[in-house]
Formats: sequence, structure tokens, C-alpha cells
Amino acid sequence: MLSFKMPIKIFGLLIIALISWNLIPNSASGAPSRYDEYIKITAETIAKNNQLTNEFQNQLFLLHEEEYFLVASQDLKKYHDILKPPTIAYDITSESYNAALYNECVDDEQKIRIIDTDFQNLSSICLKERLDKEFADYTISLERVIPTPLPEYKEFLREKVSEANRVSVDFYKENYSAYILHSQYYQIKKELHTMNSKLYDVFMEVKKYPNKLPNATTTSCT
Repeated sequence: MLSFKMPIKIFGLLIIALISWNLIPNSASGAPSRYDEYIKITAETIAKNNQLTNEFQNQLFLLHEEEYFLVASQDLKKYHDILKPPTIAYDITSESYNAALYNECVDDEQKIRIIDTDFQNLSSICLKERLDKEFADYTISLERVIPTPLPEYKEFLREKVSEANRVSVDFYKENYSAYILHSQYYQIKKELHTMNSKLYDVFMEVKKYPNKLPNATTTSCT
């Protein structure tokens, strides 16, 4: 199976390093220490959201471990229920659309059990919904901190968290697609190995018979 554990760690370190490097705009380089609380809240939020993305990725990796994948793939509905976007994602007429979609993504009743392990919906839509929820909570926290920062400073911090969330979803979506494709290739590979083994068995049986028949061209009986 493919392993993305190392890329996950590298990705996490890069995100934190890039965001930290650009966290404070040049115009605010001399900002007083009263903004320290905002920086702390922003850094904690980015770290928490990065951890959430890693949890999704680790669950996806676990699902495609051979023992889990084989059990799930035997029941295609079970396999697709873990990966498909919630059906409510396509119903945007409801006033409680966002709240309902978030509940679809985190509700314990939506979990599917495979070999004593609970899997929730692992679609990129659910990751985005959970990150959006974290972003909303972050914005509220930013508003409550006293003293109130300059509007452009506050907007800059929001933009950085939003950017980190977008990169996280894009990263997960790419690996999400790769894992599904890899699973199909893995299954095809196993079937080809089986087919090759069967062909070899046939060859060994045929090899027992002579490849030339004596007097094959004669017209008389022998």
C-alpha cells in the first residue's frame, strides 16, 4: 500500500512555517505587544486545523490498509458511504443548510464499523465543513479579545487562517483521489497475479503432452 505518513508530516511543518513567516504584515512589524493574544489564537487555530486534516488523512490511510479495504470493498455500499459527500450537500434550499451539512459530517450515527473500527464520512466536503466551523469559532474568538485590533490587522489574520484551510482541503482532496485510484489498481494487480498463476498452471499441464504428433501427415494407419 502507498504510505503518505512522511508527506503528511512535511506538509504540516511547511504550512506552520509558511504561515508563521508571513503571519505579521510588514506594516505591523512594530505592532505593540497588545496584539500578542491575536497571534496566539491564530497560531493555535492553524495548528488545530492542520491536526484535523491529518486525522482525516490518517483515517483514509487506515481505511485502505489491506484488511480494512478488503472487508469494505466486499460491500461496495459500505465503502462508498464512507467516501461519498453527504446527500444533503446537494440540497441548498434549506435555511439550515450549513448546520445540517456539518451535523451530517460529525454525527456519531453516521459512523460505519469495519473490523471493530469506526469510520466517519471522509469526503473532502466534510473536511471543509469542519474547517469552516473551526474558522467561524476562530472569528468569534478574535472579536472577543480585548483590546480590539485594527480592522486591517484582524482581516489579515482571518485571511491567513482561511488560506491555510484552503490549502489543507486541496492537499487532502488530492490524496483522497489518489487513494481511491490506488485501491482500484491494487485490486487489478491482485487479479492479474491470480490470472498469471492460473495460466502457469495450464502451461504446466499442457507441457505434459507432446508438441509433435508422430506420422501426422501419413494417410495410412499405423
